[in-house]
Amino acid sequence: MVNATLRGPTPAGPLSWNAYWLRGIGLQGARYVTLPLRLMLACTFLVHGLPKLGASGHAMFADHLAQMGFGASQFWAWLVGIVEVAGGVMLLFGIASGVAAIVLIVEMIVAMVTVHAKNGFDFTKNGVEIPLLIVAALLAVLIAGAGAFSVDEGWSDHDARSVRTTPPGP
Repeated sequence: MVNATLRGPTPAGPLSWNAYWLRGIGLQGARYVTLPLRLMLACTFLVHGLPKLGASGHAMFADHLAQMGFGASQFWAWLVGIVEVAGGVMLLFGIASGVAAIVLIVEMIVAMVTVHAKNGFDFTKNGVEIPLLIVAALLAVLIAGAGAFSVDEGWSDHDARSVRTTPPGP
Protein backbone atom coordinates (compact mmCIF):
# COMPACT_ATOMS: atom_id res chain seq x y z
CA MET A 1 0.00 0.00 0.00
CA VAL A 2 1.29 3.45 -0.94
CA ASN A 3 1.59 6.04 1.79
CA ALA A 4 -0.92 8.79 0.93
CA THR A 5 1.04 11.56 2.61
CA LEU A 6 4.45 11.62 1.02
CA ARG A 7 6.67 14.19 2.66
CA GLY A 8 9.55 15.80 0.88
CA PRO A 9 12.49 17.80 2.14
CA THR A 10 10.68 21.11 1.58
CA PRO A 11 8.80 22.95 4.30
CA ALA A 12 5.85 23.20 1.92
CA GLY A 13 4.44 19.97 3.29
CA PRO A 14 3.23 16.87 1.46
CA LEU A 15 4.29 16.33 -2.12
CA SER A 16 1.76 15.38 -4.75
CA TRP A 17 2.14 11.96 -6.33
CA ASN A 18 3.42 13.61 -9.52
CA ALA A 19 6.03 15.64 -7.66
CA TYR A 20 7.14 12.54 -5.75
CA TRP A 21 7.42 10.49 -8.95
CA LEU A 22 9.24 13.27 -10.83
CA ARG A 23 11.66 13.71 -7.94
CA GLY A 24 12.27 9.97 -7.99
CA ILE A 25 13.42 10.02 -11.60
CA GLY A 26 15.35 13.26 -11.14
CA LEU A 27 13.07 15.60 -13.07
CA GLN A 28 11.62 17.76 -10.33
CA GLY A 29 12.59 21.36 -10.02
CA ALA A 30 12.11 24.78 -11.48
CA ARG A 31 14.91 24.28 -14.00
CA TYR A 32 12.72 21.81 -15.93
CA VAL A 33 9.61 24.00 -16.15
CA THR A 34 10.39 25.68 -19.47
CA LEU A 35 12.02 22.70 -21.16
CA PRO A 36 8.83 21.34 -22.81
CA LEU A 37 7.77 24.85 -23.83
CA ARG A 38 11.19 25.63 -25.27
CA LEU A 39 11.31 22.40 -27.28
CA MET A 40 7.78 22.75 -28.63
CA LEU A 41 8.34 26.40 -29.55
CA ALA A 42 11.58 25.43 -31.31
CA CYS A 43 9.77 22.77 -33.34
CA THR A 44 6.96 25.18 -34.22
CA PHE A 45 9.26 27.94 -35.45
CA LEU A 46 11.55 25.54 -37.32
CA VAL A 47 8.62 23.82 -39.05
CA HIS A 48 7.19 27.17 -40.15
CA GLY A 49 10.51 28.92 -40.82
CA LEU A 50 12.48 26.36 -42.83
CA PRO A 51 10.08 26.29 -45.81
CA LYS A 52 10.32 30.10 -46.02
CA LEU A 53 14.03 29.73 -46.73
CA GLY A 54 13.50 27.22 -49.55
CA ALA A 55 12.93 28.43 -53.10
CA SER A 56 9.25 27.56 -53.55
CA GLY A 57 8.22 28.27 -49.95
CA HIS A 58 10.01 31.60 -50.01
CA ALA A 59 8.35 32.64 -53.27
CA MET A 60 4.90 31.67 -51.98
CA PHE A 61 5.39 33.55 -48.71
CA ALA A 62 6.77 36.63 -50.50
CA ASP A 63 3.73 36.61 -52.83
CA HIS A 64 1.44 36.30 -49.80
CA LEU A 65 3.15 39.31 -48.18
CA ALA A 66 2.85 41.30 -51.41
CA GLN A 67 -0.88 40.53 -51.61
CA MET A 68 -1.27 41.83 -48.06
CA GLY A 69 0.34 45.10 -49.11
CA PHE A 70 3.84 44.69 -47.71
CA GLY A 71 6.39 46.60 -49.76
CA ALA A 72 9.73 44.85 -50.29
CA SER A 73 8.02 41.50 -49.78
CA GLN A 74 11.14 39.54 -50.78
CA PHE A 75 13.11 41.22 -48.00
CA TRP A 76 10.40 40.63 -45.40
CA ALA A 77 9.99 37.01 -46.48
CA TRP A 78 13.71 36.38 -46.01
CA LEU A 79 13.73 38.23 -42.71
CA VAL A 80 10.77 36.29 -41.31
CA GLY A 81 12.26 32.97 -42.42
CA ILE A 82 15.64 33.78 -40.89
CA VAL A 83 14.06 35.03 -37.64
CA GLU A 84 11.93 31.89 -37.31
CA VAL A 85 14.78 29.47 -38.06
CA ALA A 86 17.39 31.29 -35.97
CA GLY A 87 14.89 31.73 -33.13
CA GLY A 88 13.90 28.07 -33.33
CA VAL A 89 17.53 26.93 -33.16
CA MET A 90 18.24 29.33 -30.28
CA LEU A 91 15.25 27.99 -28.35
CA LEU A 92 16.12 24.38 -29.17
CA PHE A 93 19.58 24.69 -27.65
CA GLY A 94 18.67 27.38 -25.12
CA ILE A 95 21.14 29.90 -26.53
CA ALA A 96 20.30 33.51 -25.61
CA SER A 97 16.73 32.35 -25.21
CA GLY A 98 15.57 35.70 -23.82
CA VAL A 99 16.72 37.49 -26.96
CA ALA A 100 15.09 34.84 -29.14
CA ALA A 101 11.86 35.13 -27.16
CA ILE A 102 11.71 38.92 -27.52
CA VAL A 103 12.32 38.84 -31.28
CA LEU A 104 9.79 36.05 -31.79
CA ILE A 105 7.21 37.85 -29.64
CA VAL A 106 7.56 40.91 -31.88
CA GLU A 107 7.13 38.72 -34.94
CA MET A 108 4.03 37.08 -33.48
CA ILE A 109 2.51 40.47 -32.60
CA VAL A 110 3.04 41.62 -36.20
CA ALA A 111 1.42 38.40 -37.44
CA MET A 112 -1.53 38.88 -35.08
CA VAL A 113 -2.10 42.49 -36.16
CA THR A 114 -1.65 41.94 -39.89
CA VAL A 115 -3.22 38.50 -40.36
CA HIS A 116 -5.10 37.07 -37.40
CA ALA A 117 -6.86 39.97 -35.61
CA LYS A 118 -9.45 40.48 -38.35
CA ASN A 119 -10.53 36.84 -37.87
CA GLY A 120 -11.35 37.14 -34.18
CA PHE A 121 -10.14 34.81 -31.44
CA ASP A 122 -11.07 31.31 -32.64
CA PHE A 123 -8.18 29.29 -34.07
CA THR A 124 -10.52 27.42 -36.43
CA LYS A 125 -11.10 30.75 -38.19
CA ASN A 126 -7.37 31.65 -38.24
CA GLY A 127 -7.88 33.99 -35.29
CA VAL A 128 -5.44 35.13 -32.63
CA GLU A 129 -5.82 32.15 -30.29
CA ILE A 130 -2.73 30.17 -31.39
CA PRO A 131 -0.45 33.21 -31.79
CA LEU A 132 -1.48 34.33 -28.28
CA LEU A 133 -0.62 30.88 -26.91
CA ILE A 134 2.77 31.10 -28.62
CA VAL A 135 3.36 34.56 -27.15
CA ALA A 136 2.38 33.27 -23.68
CA ALA A 137 4.84 30.37 -23.98
CA LEU A 138 7.58 32.74 -25.20
CA LEU A 139 6.87 35.03 -22.24
CA ALA A 140 7.26 32.04 -19.90
CA VAL A 141 10.68 31.30 -21.40
CA LEU A 142 11.60 34.99 -21.21
CA ILE A 143 10.57 35.24 -17.55
CA ALA A 144 11.82 31.88 -16.26
CA GLY A 145 14.82 31.41 -18.54
CA ALA A 146 15.81 28.53 -20.76
CA GLY A 147 16.17 26.07 -17.90
CA ALA A 148 17.47 22.53 -18.10
CA PHE A 149 19.60 21.23 -20.95
CA SER A 150 20.38 24.70 -22.28
CA VAL A 151 23.50 26.63 -23.12
CA ASP A 152 22.07 29.52 -21.09
CA GLU A 153 21.98 27.33 -17.99
CA GLY A 154 25.60 26.31 -18.56
CA TRP A 155 26.62 29.95 -18.92
CA SER A 156 24.79 30.95 -15.74
CA ASP A 157 26.39 28.03 -13.84
CA HIS A 158 29.80 29.16 -15.07
CA ASP A 159 29.07 32.76 -14.07
CA ALA A 160 27.91 31.65 -10.61
CA ARG A 161 31.10 29.62 -10.10
CA SER A 162 33.30 32.52 -11.18
CA VAL A 163 31.73 35.02 -8.77
CA ARG A 164 33.95 35.64 -5.77
CA THR A 165 32.00 35.05 -2.56
CA THR A 166 34.66 36.31 -0.14
CA PRO A 167 36.17 39.77 -0.14
CA PRO A 168 39.63 40.03 -1.63
CA GLY A 169 42.46 39.68 0.86
CA PRO A 170 45.03 42.37 1.70
